[in-house]
Amino acid sequence: MLSGRNIDAAEAHRFGIVCEVVPTDDLDSRTAELAGQLARIDQPVARALRRCLRAANDLPLGDGLFVERRSARLVAAGSIGDTQTP
Repeated sequence: MLSGRNIDAAEAHRFGIVCEVVPTDDLDSRTAELAGQLARIDQPVARALRRCLRAANDLPLGDGLFVERRSARLVAAGSIGDTQTP
């Protein structure tokens, strides 16, 4: 990435830049499938996750990981709701 050279999908996958590579013919159906999975996520949990990611992004690594672990425990315990901040 720092070199500025273009990489293909397979190389992006090897580097961990993308999670999945699908054939072009399957792209629309896979996109719809993933969109459906995202739409089924419990909304209070999704909001808490977004707050967590925003907060952790501005912290040193160790502190950000702590916020993420704490949030994961709250989600697992069913303690995350609309008004709670992880």
